[in-house]
Amino acid sequence: MKLFKKIVAFSLFLITIAGNAQGTTWTKEMVAGNKSYKDGKYDEASKRYETALTAKKGKDKASYNLGNAEYKQEKYDAAINHYESAFGQSTNYADKANALFNKGNAFFQKQDYDSAIKSYKDALKYDPQDKATIENLAKAKLKKNMKEQEQKEKQDKKDKKDQKDQQDQEKKEDPQDQNEQNKDQENKQDQQKQEQQNKNEGEEKEGESQPQKQNLTRAELDRLLKMIENEEKNVQKKLTRFNGKNSPQSKDW
Repeated sequence: MKLFKKIVAFSLFLITIAGNAQGTTWTKEMVAGNKSYKDGKYDEASKRYETALTAKKGKDKASYNLGNAEYKQEKYDAAINHYESAFGQSTNYADKANALFNKGNAFFQKQDYDSAIKSYKDALKYDPQDKATIENLAKAKLKKNMKEQEQKEKQDKKDKKDQKDQQDQEKKEDPQDQNEQNKDQENKQDQQKQEQQNKNEGEEKEGESQPQKQNLTRAELDRLLKMIENEEKNVQKKLTRFNGKNSPQSKDW
């Protein structure tokens, strides 16, 4: 697959034998690491490249090869870190483009398509004509769209299921229970109305049955008694007059 062509068939950096001790160590570990990598012993290759990183020279190349070894072990986060180190330490555009390309591949494997797209775009800044980078960029965009569509369909499906579950729950409610609840509510309201009505009637009856209390003075009581006595005398006089011979004749109808 073209997606991995720079991982599977990448060119291991050429080794030049240095005269000093550190150069010898770096060369030895890089050579051993490259051999382990070709033999598929990626864990052993990683250890060799890590040792090579302790030397002062060639850190960009050691980081790049270490990133490839970690990638083969599906340690994508570690690979991304080493590719970033290689990019930062590289001094030419070709090496920077390769580091960004492989970094994009690692993000692609993590299904982090936004980050993969960004890495491929950054790689094209250093090598605009690279066909593998252009192809992988297109694949990452396609995968991103497919993932977003799947997430949308999954969310829509979940929303429909939740709506159906809610409708089913409402249907399961006992209509009789609902009617009884409504009836109880109506009875409660009627009872409240009746209690209020009885209360109002009771207040009216109490107002009628209880005379208003008046605190009258002694002089007022005497005048009231005299008025009553005079009225009684007048009534008696009228009754005596009507009972005598001067009583009015009855009318013939």
